[in-house]
Amino acid sequence: MLRLGSLPMTFVYTLVLGVFFVMVPGLVLAQSQKVTAAVPANAQAKSYGSGWECKQGFRESDGACNAVLCPRLDQSATLK
Repeated sequence: MLRLGSLPMTFVYTLVLGVFFVMVPGLVLAQSQKVTAAVPANAQAKSYGSGWECKQGFRESDGACNAVLCPRLDQSATLK
């Protein structure tokens, strides 16, 4: 079995740095290659993660953002 004490420390440091520089580009590319779907009207990209969310006043339905309709207040009705 190979012992680290028998190897020069510069070789060990070089080996560790070499492994690090080989692995880091793969990790960075894996995180940056997110597939983003088209953002529908009245929506915005999420500020975290991936995907989109409907703007205020809209609700997601079948992959689109539809306006939330509020019932009209009857002007003849009085609140008591």
